[in-house]
Amino acid sequence: MIREFRPVGCEGFDDRLVELVRARNRHSAAIERLPPGRGWLLVEFGADEQAQAQDQAEALIAALREQPRPANAAIIDNPRIAHGLWELRESGLSATAKPQDAPDTWPGWEDSAVPTDRVGDYLRELGELLERGGHNASLYGHFAQGCIHTRISFDLSTASGIDHYRAFTEEAAELVVRHGGSLSGEHGDGQARGDLLGKMYSPEIVGAMGEFKRIWDPEQRMNPGRVVDALPRTEALKLASYHPSRPQTTFSFVDDHGDFVRAANRCVGVGECRRDSGGLMCPSYMATKDERHSTRGRARLLFEMLMGDVVEGGWQSEDVFEALDLCLACKGCKLECPVEVDIATYKAEFMAHYYERQWRPRQAYSLGWIHRWARIGAMMPRLGNLATQTPGLAWFAKWVAGASQRRGRPTAGSPGAWSCGPIPSTTRSSRRS
Repeated sequence: MIREFRPVGCEGFDDRLVELVRARNRHSAAIERLPPGRGWLLVEFGADEQAQAQDQAEALIAALREQPRPANAAIIDNPRIAHGLWELRESGLSATAKPQDAPDTWPGWEDSAVPTDRVGDYLRELGELLERGGHNASLYGHFAQGCIHTRISFDLSTASGIDHYRAFTEEAAELVVRHGGSLSGEHGDGQARGDLLGKMYSPEIVGAMGEFKRIWDPEQRMNPGRVVDALPRTEALKLASYHPSRPQTTFSFVDDHGDFVRAANRCVGVGECRRDSGGLMCPSYMATKDERHSTRGRARLLFEMLMGDVVEGGWQSEDVFEALDLCLACKGCKLECPVEVDIATYKAEFMAHYYERQWRPRQAYSLGWIHRWARIGAMMPRLGNLATQTPGLAWFAKWVAGASQRRGRPTAGSPGAWSCGPIPSTTRSSRRS
């Protein structure tokens, strides 16, 4: 019915998503404007004039009120609140992947789609299936296209949990096909759903897919085991064979239940950090275009480091050091990554352990202890000037400090130079004003 009014956008989400976002103190103003309910559709109208869009919205609400079960509805014409509501919907991944007080969720059934007139029935039956399995899941997605996204609290690290995941996806595939839908509405089938395609297509269609691929790829070199002759969807679940060390850490990692392993596994791989321009994340990747200097690449290296198989050396790994060394600790990833991967903190943790067995760079001592050198310089300004202003000695002093030879040298006794005492009261008062 809503589609008949030709909106330019129609997205849906449920109350669990809202509660997860509320728990993180995000989008509070937008949440307060939601009408009562346990699920919402954001319907957006566009027109040349604001009044035209307003008329379209009012016409839809009038039609909804004539339904046997009228829906609560509200018109949002404040651009700031409207933007916040769309951000609330788009926070589905970040809010549900690593919830604070619930098990982690995984994308084992996150992209199914059904005809738009079957969305309601499909969601109700999918909800019943989730409830029978005892799963936490939030449902959201592109409802105007019938595409449903979700992350589900599967246990993918134990044999019994994997058996349950296999059975759940089997039943879910039968459910979506029964509603005339698709296993994958927006993304690819890949390995996650490739071995379920036989439930959606006839043996003749599946065979034709294989024959077509063999024409172009007779040696099966291009993405083998996906879609055609698909490997079992439980074949390469990374958590099933992941038995990492759990080292003592300096930081508490409160958002990850005090577990650095969970923090290193926070990345979900969407690649928002691999942008060429715009935003803050990630400056070193923008400069190098090297995956290991992206937020995703660094998180993956830490994940492998804890396993000790591909990346060896633990806290002394030079591969991890080189990847983290270019991190500017700008916190852009913490702000812009959908799941708030915090490489700046992970870098600080790694470097603290790395330098337990390594000499730090000279700059760490010259700048890290600048308050000590400034105090000494203030006590012996002539000696300080001798060491920093005499051409030969100045070159040596800057080499010891790890400073560029092109950098100027402050003179002891000049305003602000070698000063580490209290700020004069006149300066403090002027700063307050």
